Amino acid sequence: MREYTNARQKKKEAIRSAFWKLYKKYDYQNVMTVKEIVDEAKIHRTTFYFYYENTGDILDELISWLKEEIVYIYSSRLRMN
Repeated sequence: MREYTNARQKKKEAIRSAFWKLYKKYDYQNVMTVKEIVDEAKIHRTTFYFYYENTGDILDELISWLKEEIVYIYSSRLRMN
């Protein structure tokens, strides 16, 4: 079961990494397509859709993660003071 979980995490990370690479290379609204992401991540399109409905879902997830990290860092600093 653990190997399956690790494989899923690796695929999802490959999708996010491909998204960031393309995001840096292009503008999100201009060129970001599912085809470009799956080609960059070297995964099947169905794998992408297993995790996300569209490219906006990846961005939403990353924004949510960044918000959580900011809150964690800020609250950690408050506890230290």
